Amino acid sequence: MSAVTGVATVAAGVTTLIGTGPVMAAFDAIGAGDWFRLLTGILQVAGGLGLLIPRLAGLAALALTALWLVAIATHVFLIGGNPAPAVALLLLSAGLAWARWDRIRELLPSR
Repeated sequence: MSAVTGVATVAAGVTTLIGTGPVMAAFDAIGAGDWFRLLTGILQVAGGLGLLIPRLAGLAALALTALWLVAIATHVFLIGGNPAPAVALLLLSAGLAWARWDRIRELLPSR
């Protein structure tokens, strides 16, 4: 499941970086400029690649969960459109983060 989610996330990130018509329209509606689209695409690609590295997969899934939550909120409250792809990737990422919670805790600094 991690590999499938990773590939789907990298594909979403590449689409964001390339800036197809619908992607450009969505980011124009946000009004933050091209830098935000590029940052989002880079985070998606990095997170997707992180899912392919077993040691980092849990932490990458947790970070992607936050990213997809923001994407869904952006669709619902700012730009409209269909948030279904982000919802699907959120569910996959959250499931991976939950399944790897022990690995995530190992990577975080202890108090």
